Amino acid sequence: MNVLLIKPREKNILVPNYNTYSPIGLGYISAILKREGYCVDCLNMDLEYGTDQEIVAKRLDSRHYDVVGTGYISIGYWHVKVIVDVCKRHPSHPCVVLGGMILTCDPELMFNDLRPDFGVIGNGETTIVELLQEMQGNQNYELVKGIIYKEYHRTIQTTSREQYRDLDSLPYPDYEGFGLRTQLDNNSPTTMSINDDRRTYYILGSRGCPFNCTFCFHIDTYCERSLDNIFSEIEHAVENYGITNITFSDETFGFNRKRMLDFCDNITRIKQERNLVLDWNCFTRVECVDDEILKKLYDAGCTVLTYGFESANQDVLRSMNKNITSEIIRNTIELTFKNRIGMNACFIFGDVKETDDTIKETLGFYRKNCEGQTSLGWIIPMPNSEIYLHCLREGIIKDKIGFIQGLDEKYGPGQLLRQEQESINFSRIPTKHRLLYSSLFLILHYRYRKTALPRNLRQTGDGFIFDACCPYCDKEHHYTRYSVSGHKHSYFFQVMCKSCRKRFFVRSWSGFILYQLIDKVPGMEKIVCIVNSKMNIIR
Repeated sequence: MNVLLIKPREKNILVPNYNTYSPIGLGYISAILKREGYCVDCLNMDLEYGTDQEIVAKRLDSRHYDVVGTGYISIGYWHVKVIVDVCKRHPSHPCVVLGGMILTCDPELMFNDLRPDFGVIGNGETTIVELLQEMQGNQNYELVKGIIYKEYHRTIQTTSREQYRDLDSLPYPDYEGFGLRTQLDNNSPTTMSINDDRRTYYILGSRGCPFNCTFCFHIDTYCERSLDNIFSEIEHAVENYGITNITFSDETFGFNRKRMLDFCDNITRIKQERNLVLDWNCFTRVECVDDEILKKLYDAGCTVLTYGFESANQDVLRSMNKNITSEIIRNTIELTFKNRIGMNACFIFGDVKETDDTIKETLGFYRKNCEGQTSLGWIIPMPNSEIYLHCLREGIIKDKIGFIQGLDEKYGPGQLLRQEQESINFSRIPTKHRLLYSSLFLILHYRYRKTALPRNLRQTGDGFIFDACCPYCDKEHHYTRYSVSGHKHSYFFQVMCKSCRKRFFVRSWSGFILYQLIDKVPGMEKIVCIVNSKMNIIR
């Protein structure tokens, strides 16, 4: 049986995007199927030229496949739909199996809309093997737990599958088939690593989340891989791919304090013994760090921590079920800066308890404490999250499929902006204020994240090289292999200081002047004046 696994595109472009995530879920599926003896090919559409239709059709023309598997999250609706539609129309008629959160969040709805042959609900390592065995055998699909399919025009969803908790027994994800070597050889530096020769490997050290924030939806209870198993995969990645950066994709890698300290001790020892240049980043929560942990993280090579601040107002935090306070957030910011670890964090607005006053409080906190290192945006009611269910109960989301279609950027930023203003305002903020706030978020981002001019900027075969002095700590560093978009006299991009780990913009002279004069632009000036008069947020 020939199987093709397809990773959908992350961006709506027609050229390769090498700075993209490795497909952890599909990587595990590929590794499991290969271990079971199946013939598996993989297609990473992020590494291809052409439209989605052209790429999928070309691959199906090249070889006969009995089964095509794909999956993604809800924001990839249109990419997934194209893959399924092309496969269903192709004369080879492969059996299409769809998995991932796009299906799991609402199995019957998404199955009937996207119309694959089978849907896999939840983690699919065991399910996919049993499903393929039934395809080759008696086709008693009702015996396979955790799937959805049609039989005689009737949609059937089988018994739920128990969570797979023995994570150490799984093989390492098969990134090789999805073009990892090509990706590593061609990607460019980002603000998640201080290594200009960035060769990033994605690891999942745990599944699920022990918390229940209202804007999230997860299917698993929290379970961990052993550190020995994780370090074995790291050594595999170093030996086979020469990686220089690890990104832990866990929702809360830093949840278990003792495990985090043990990890730091062991990664430090391994790096010293093998003389490795290796940095890493992970997700954690503000209440899970303190000065001791952060010092250990820095010494162990952690360059960036991703936090979810969400709000500085206690009523909103309580409504989100965050169980933290603005004082904890403030203390975490101070300690993270003190220990020279990069901070990748966000405030999200629009909770059911959100008002103009709570937004004012959070933006004031942002201005005073964050030094431009935090992003600002709106809550997205991800399918099956508590906020999404609230929107359904209140009639705010009337068309579930239409809403999910609108999550995909292919639906158009104009449509998303319309939805922000009209369709999904479940807060106490007047709808007419949302456009004003969206513009304000952008202004604050560019105003409080500092800017530097590059020195000795020149282009080489591997990209641009330059020197830049950090506007935060005044240390100058050399940067290489950067991809600079725009005209050679008009550009801007972000880098991370290799000393204090804060992010800043690097701009051309023309961009720097424009940055200094941004308040003089009539539209911007009007917005700033309105906001100042109402909220007194921008100095």
